[in-house]
Amino acid sequence: MAAVSWSEAQATLKTMRAEQTRAPAKVLRLAAPLLKAPSSLGDEVFALYEQVCVAALDCNRPEIFEDCYSKLLSRFGKESVRVGLLDGQRLEAEGKYDEAQAKYDELLKAEPTAPTPRKRAVAIAVAKGDFETALKKLNAYLDKFPADPEGWTEMASLSLKMSRFESAKFSYEELILTNPYNHLFHQRLAEVLYTMGGNANLALSRKHFAQAVNLNTKSARALYGLLMVSKKLSLSGDKEAADLANRAQTLLAELYKGKPNEPLLNSLVTQINGPAK
Repeated sequence: MAAVSWSEAQATLKTMRAEQTRAPAKVLRLAAPLLKAPSSLGDEVFALYEQVCVAALDCNRPEIFEDCYSKLLSRFGKESVRVGLLDGQRLEAEGKYDEAQAKYDELLKAEPTAPTPRKRAVAIAVAKGDFETALKKLNAYLDKFPADPEGWTEMASLSLKMSRFESAKFSYEELILTNPYNHLFHQRLAEVLYTMGGNANLALSRKHFAQAVNLNTKSARALYGLLMVSKKLSLSGDKEAADLANRAQTLLAELYKGKPNEPLLNSLVTQINGPAK
């Protein structure tokens, strides 16, 4: 693995915080050299300590957690929300969900507008397998914070787990409003619509698969989806659907040409197209 410079590590970690990317092993690896000279980071070091604490919990590295946590505790005190959230997440990691929930309730009494304790309450319900409660809490959260894409992403995920496709459809529509150029949102909405079935949903599915492909022509999943839904619609004589199916098949062939799994592609395309006449 190529060495990463100090400035590259700092910039990458900052981007990961901004985008709420959860890649704990990568966080710990990139943060290690920065934490050896924390004074060079200025006040940014406290955001890094929080980031490393969460990553340490994910990777079961209590010694790293304790080291960064102690510095945050010394700087902000036991009553601060940022320290309280880490207390709650540590309890979650230990499986002490009721104690963690009590901690988040305590934080919300002190700061009723704080979003993160509400999100952690959703995470606790999910961890306990209580998806109904998780959905209720998440709905309440999104009523207060409707512009949070992470909340809508979780709503879509929970809805799919519970086969509530209308809710998942609405969630992905909200995500597309926040970021219309994210090909994954279009692709996932298309998949939900395809699953729901019916001519109207299939037509919308084709539209969003096509947009996903336009935004990322290298997405094999979007191309497969476009091929499948277009092929199904073309059976009723839809010429545009037939053209899109041909385009998707051509792009898939280009994507897999000369690769080890090219025969698998050919087999799948044969299944979708049906036996030759």
